[in-house]
Amino acid sequence: MEKTTNHRALGMAFMVIGVSLSVTFALTLGPAFMGIGAAFFVLGVVFLKKGKDEDQSDG
Repeated sequence: MEKTTNHRALGMAFMVIGVSLSVTFALTLGPAFMGIGAAFFVLGVVFLKKGKDEDQSDG
């Protein structure tokens, strides 16, 4: 049995984590720390694109 992964849900979750980390660190530590959440945001975008590609190939 093949495991299915919901890449769209993972993408949205990582994007939310990235934005929240960026905003939190920018407000508490200063704008120099705003990029800490960027890696999570980019990972979210990658998962969203991967999920979109799989949806098109299934359809």
